[in-house]
Amino acid sequence: SDYLWFAYMEDDLGGLSGMIIRSWVDSDNDGMPDDWETQYGLNPHDPSDAAQDPNANGLSNLMEYTCGLDPRDTTKPTILSAVADAAHDQVVVTFSKPIYLGSGIANDPRDATIATNLANYSISPALAITGVAVKGNVVTLSTAKQIPSATPYTLTVNNVRDVNNWPVTANSQATFV
Repeated sequence: SDYLWFAYMEDDLGGLSGMIIRSWVDSDNDGMPDDWETQYGLNPHDPSDAAQDPNANGLSNLMEYTCGLDPRDTTKPTILSAVADAAHDQVVVTFSKPIYLGSGIANDPRDATIATNLANYSISPALAITGVAVKGNVVTLSTAKQIPSATPYTLTVNNVRDVNNWPVTANSQATFV
């Protein structure tokens, strides 16, 4: 269970401020609160479950907790759409799940495959990709000027992972005009 406290504090000048303090019970001291462990079918009295990876996605239960993830998730991301912008110099790619951008957490194994790596994307007929921006499940690729025509471009994506560390299927493709 989570416990909340509200603390009043007084500074040297007599000013008051307050702060909410949150605490939780972690019976086995494995770094994961009992309520979270129970919610996801783990044992709040077994510290060894922190190192386990029941969904085999390469992230321990403790890492999944730290990152705010579901340790039972096994759904791989897919490309839902790729759409060129009106200026013909960007492609907006929408995925089925949020794409991993980096957590800033030490030893996060997902950091080896960052979605902003230009090498993870290619477009044919040949079109230079000059930049990548990621926000949630949307990746915006900046490109050389696209030639508006009836011939579609094909985007190929590799080595991109979602926040749960599931990869997009190798050579996933989407077309856009």
